[in-house]
Amino acid sequence: MKVCLKYWSKLSLPIRINLIASLVVGLILFLLSSQLRTDGFPISAQFGEFQFKETIDFLNNTEIHGDSSTAYRLFTWRFILDFIWPILFFVLLFQIAREYLLGANKGVFLIILMFCAILFDYWENIIYLMGEEEPELLIGLRKVEVFKILCYALVIMAMMYFIVRLINKEEVLRQKFKDAVTGIWEFIQQSFISILMILVIFILMTNLDQGASVIIELTMNPFNLFFTFILILFLAIVLSHYPSYMRVVLHKHQEKISWHMKTLYIKKGYPLPVGLIWFSPTNDKRKRSDLKEKLLTKILRHSLGLMVLSALMYIFLFIGDKFDVLSVPPKIAYFVFLFTTTWYYCLHIKKKNDGDSDKVKEKYTKQLQISFLVTALLLIISVIISIIFNWSAITIVSSLITILSMMFLYMHFRLIRGDLICTVPFIKRIAIVGLVTIVALFVINIYIELAVIQFNPLLILILYLINIYGLTMLILKHLFYYWDKDNTDGEDSPRVKHANMAYILPVVVTFLVLWCFFIAPKQSSDQHTIQTYSLCQKEQISESEFLTALEAKKNNKFFQLSGYGGGLKANLWTMLALRQITQDDPGFLDRTISMSGTSGGMMGIGNFAALYLHDTTSIYHRKMDSIIFAIGRFDHLSIDFTYLLGKDLLKEFLPFKKGYYGSDRSDKSMQYYSILTGVDGTPKKSYSSWFQKQFAKITGRTRVKDRIPFRNRYYQIFKKTGYFPAIFINTYAVSGSQGVALSITGATQNSQSINLLDDNKQISYFGALSTTNRFPVFSPTAKIDGKGNFLDGGYLDNSGLTSTLGFKKHLLSQKNSSTKNSKLINSLGLSDQNIRQVIVNSGKVDYIKSLFDDSILYENGIEVEQVGEVPSIVNGIVGVNKMPWHQEGVVGKEAIRIFLPHLISYEDVMNVYKGKPKVDPAYIIQTIQLSNKKVKEAIEEYNRNAETDKQYHLKQWGIVQPALARLNSKPEVIYQLAMVRHHCDLKRAIKSIRAWR
Repeated sequence: MKVCLKYWSKLSLPIRINLIASLVVGLILFLLSSQLRTDGFPISAQFGEFQFKETIDFLNNTEIHGDSSTAYRLFTWRFILDFIWPILFFVLLFQIAREYLLGANKGVFLIILMFCAILFDYWENIIYLMGEEEPELLIGLRKVEVFKILCYALVIMAMMYFIVRLINKEEVLRQKFKDAVTGIWEFIQQSFISILMILVIFILMTNLDQGASVIIELTMNPFNLFFTFILILFLAIVLSHYPSYMRVVLHKHQEKISWHMKTLYIKKGYPLPVGLIWFSPTNDKRKRSDLKEKLLTKILRHSLGLMVLSALMYIFLFIGDKFDVLSVPPKIAYFVFLFTTTWYYCLHIKKKNDGDSDKVKEKYTKQLQISFLVTALLLIISVIISIIFNWSAITIVSSLITILSMMFLYMHFRLIRGDLICTVPFIKRIAIVGLVTIVALFVINIYIELAVIQFNPLLILILYLINIYGLTMLILKHLFYYWDKDNTDGEDSPRVKHANMAYILPVVVTFLVLWCFFIAPKQSSDQHTIQTYSLCQKEQISESEFLTALEAKKNNKFFQLSGYGGGLKANLWTMLALRQITQDDPGFLDRTISMSGTSGGMMGIGNFAALYLHDTTSIYHRKMDSIIFAIGRFDHLSIDFTYLLGKDLLKEFLPFKKGYYGSDRSDKSMQYYSILTGVDGTPKKSYSSWFQKQFAKITGRTRVKDRIPFRNRYYQIFKKTGYFPAIFINTYAVSGSQGVALSITGATQNSQSINLLDDNKQISYFGALSTTNRFPVFSPTAKIDGKGNFLDGGYLDNSGLTSTLGFKKHLLSQKNSSTKNSKLINSLGLSDQNIRQVIVNSGKVDYIKSLFDDSILYENGIEVEQVGEVPSIVNGIVGVNKMPWHQEGVVGKEAIRIFLPHLISYEDVMNVYKGKPKVDPAYIIQTIQLSNKKVKEAIEEYNRNAETDKQYHLKQWGIVQPALARLNSKPEVIYQLAMVRHHCDLKRAIKSIRAWR
């Protein structure tokens, strides 16, 4: 064994070269694994579920992906490289162990473990590569895999054991280890708020579906892209600067520093109690040396800026990879962060070794200037590229290069910030930029139209994070300044003039916290109260009048339509579906008894009904497609972010909470819909806003009607068209009941539901619609006097089928009865057999379920995943699909379902069914391939018929899947247009509707 160790030492490469080689080969393996995915089928074997036979069949199946040679070649190279990487990795580990941990003649046990791990790794690779020709080898694959994982685990545990033993043995190392742990813990303490800000951006953009829409829109608006990059760099600098103030307070350095304030004066001798605050070391040289920050803590604190920029890089890569626009694994951003942090550490050490001479400062200043010029040039190029190419791979790549350049600019700035600019001028510049961001937020809160037409939601979010963080640090810095007991200020200083601020400021802050979180929420407010209007009793449609008009249509087969919720995506999809149905079958609405929905689906029904109010000769029917397109492109999210963290939040905390008349963010969004559809205006206000200009631009009209009660507006629609289906608006009361606004009178509702409409005063048409579209946090709950508070209707039944089926039951219960409507219902011949359900659904999960037979998948094809007690309880509580799935079972297969087709993957299917397949995965893959082929064919056919400015740029955009969001990007809107007009399944569904007579 000693001989082996001797020769190993001679043959092995130097540690630095071995490390680079390991990283390079590992990165190539990582990239190869990322490319080894076709429709999400998992064909990477390392440490995970792997079905060898099914994988080989999949790779060789020409029906699935044509020529299989490329996929199989990548698969083969993946395992060939895996013969090289373990050797490099384990040799590197052993070299580190020999040099730093074990001593000259030790490590026999470790090398045996490494040898076993390599042996089993090679054995597994050979089975993978030869298993097709020698299938008997596959019998032992699982055992080999288990032993390999065990050996890897033992090697890692052995390394940890040697490290711990060495640390305990060596006093110097033990002290260094303690210092490192202390440094990391101090970094976390002082940077907690900064880390929280970074996580907010990262989580919102990657974990929420609408994050993709936000980034796509960002790349399609050069103004937003430019200022987002500028502000994110500013945020990176700020987040890495202010933790230093927390450091001197949290880690007992107060006696080693002096706090200072630069303030404005009302007049000479009368300073204001607020200003720019900083600290400086005391004149005591011994204390100054004690104040010196640990190198590790300093590097970690400065790396916060790199973390911000790496998060932005990850977001771009994540969205690009999600839509196959740029096939680069998003996790590359982690490597970039580690690389740049290491690079910064090396630069920091090099600068420290170079000394503090003027020549050295000039050298690093020049490097900063070059970095600034390069970054500025790349930023301009990125903006120009976004103008030309919009959302595309080249825009993403140019943005990534710009972000990388910003990271190097940030590093050079942090490196010489102290030499380049002193603390006071530095915080002055921060304050100036901060003031600009405050003004920007103030302006868009007053002129909300600017937020809609100019500001991307990510830009608004960054503006708010800068100010929330800045305000938090400003308060803390003033507390630190006034609490400083060891000051030698003169009598005219703010700290002496306003010494009572040391007591007033904590009291004020405490009072504000108590007020905002405990007192203000309990005060009554009309901010979210929906206004009511006097009802004209004569202008309502009774159930008898409704049935009489339906009978006059002389139909003997009928429909009921339900619209699933799903944000703005569902709003647009429902409008497009109704538009396409009524174009292909003009008599559809005359054969439809009722329309019901929740959330976005109900908004789509309501918007379509509002547009349908106008006769066929009006400008609305000539421009309905343009109006629907404009509604689909409406940026709810910018309004939500602006008011949620601004105007609406401020009004929540004000002591006087009356006189707002429901003018919150939800009301502003409804104003846009109401003006654009020409149904409701804004009473007692001018129409010179951007909303009105959009209305005039698209429709050619400049005036709209004032708001009137919901049933009075439905009366106008009904009389204008001669007949219109009954409308059910569904919402969910905070008390736990269903809330319903029904457009006709006399029809009984579920005794447990809440009627949103009173007999004398009622909420308006779009006021009623807004009650169903109140997604928590982003939207406030809707308050109706005497009724309660209401949330998004999807929390009770996201399908709208509850009201639909309830209305059918109500009508059928009157057949052959003594009620006054009995003859009408008998004459119509209503029955379970001649009333068919039409369900409009934009959900991806439901679309996937429509492609597969659940009984086949659950009983024969899927081994259901078993989950623990806690996850099962959580899933049962938070799941909102329980009622829709139940109602889908009630209506059965006879219902006509109009799904929004999605591009799906094998992984998507497995996520829906929560398990692993027992049937041949080729069956699932072929179904997926066929579905995806239909999507692409629909886009291609759409492009052959569409106008140039509304074509879908498939090669440039990839397949942009519409997200569950309050913002639709242009590709998402055009995608839905292509699907509704040219997807073969949609054509088949609409053909079924025409045939049902």
